[in-house]
Amino acid sequence: MKTVRRLLKKHPEPNVVQELGKLLVGHPDLKVSLKELSTSAARLKVELRLKFGAELERFYRSFLRRCLKDKVLSAEEWKALQTLKGMFGFSDSFVEKVHNEEVVRFYRQGIDKALADKKLMPEERSMLKFIQEKWNLPPELAQQIYRDKASELMERALRNVLSDKRLSPKEEKELRTLADRLGVRLEMDKRTVGILNRYRLYWLIENGEIPAIETMISLSAKERCYFTANVVWCEPHKVSSFARYKQKSTDVTEEMQQRTVQEMTEVDSGLMYLTNKRLIFKGHSSRTIPLRQITDFVPMKAGVHIHKRSGAHPFLRFELGVDIFSLMLARCLRDLHG
Repeated sequence: MKTVRRLLKKHPEPNVVQELGKLLVGHPDLKVSLKELSTSAARLKVELRLKFGAELERFYRSFLRRCLKDKVLSAEEWKALQTLKGMFGFSDSFVEKVHNEEVVRFYRQGIDKALADKKLMPEERSMLKFIQEKWNLPPELAQQIYRDKASELMERALRNVLSDKRLSPKEEKELRTLADRLGVRLEMDKRTVGILNRYRLYWLIENGEIPAIETMISLSAKERCYFTANVVWCEPHKVSSFARYKQKSTDVTEEMQQRTVQEMTEVDSGLMYLTNKRLIFKGHSSRTIPLRQITDFVPMKAGVHIHKRSGAHPFLRFELGVDIFSLMLARCLRDLHG
């Protein structure tokens, strides 16, 4: 009786509980006998279907899931499922739908378990094939389910690897190894490829050997150029403004108050070069900042504010590449100061 109520999650009419309870007594695994089901089917069929359709569907699914556990549907289990179908008044199309949903659910669970260690062993592959064939899961559907699950695993691995916005050669090799183990291709759209290329470069700038680039400007011995870009050279200038205000003690007296602020003013525009020894600017005039004179720098969305030991602290406004420049400047300063 309690078994029935637990399965139906309701308290149906006593006669229904009693009939199903009698059938289930002594059958904790739900493998009821065909004889008992057959003798009760005619009397309960209409009443059960009309009053307890949702509960009986859950009952049927519960029985089917028990049958699926050992991955093999025995002749007795198949006959019991057919008898339940007739007893509960389920149509062929409804039962087919339920079976497909439960088999797909079971197959997905099998894939999740098989891929828990992020690889598919030969015995696990054989097990999945066995389930597919024994439960008549269409090969195309089985393949699609596996591809979806494997792709989800690859996407999680990719997000985890790129969480620090860096892609090392080791991490890239691990991603490709994972794809090989899962038997899937590491396919990415154009945007994702662009992100990977940028994060790969970030890692290289911070950890690898930065490739030098050719330049027309004159460099000193052992000086290498790493980066060049169009920038606007800005410097702080004092700007004064005046405002009238009234004293609180009188409504008549007015005084002028001067306010002075510093604003960044465009000084020149041209090409800026970063080498392992200095910043070189070539515009209408030339400017150079030895890296040893730089005490700090502040990357911003539009550019980089350079702090020097003496003189004006310029702001270099970029159109593109402020992130790459900032990482390269940090690396050059780190290498310079050891």
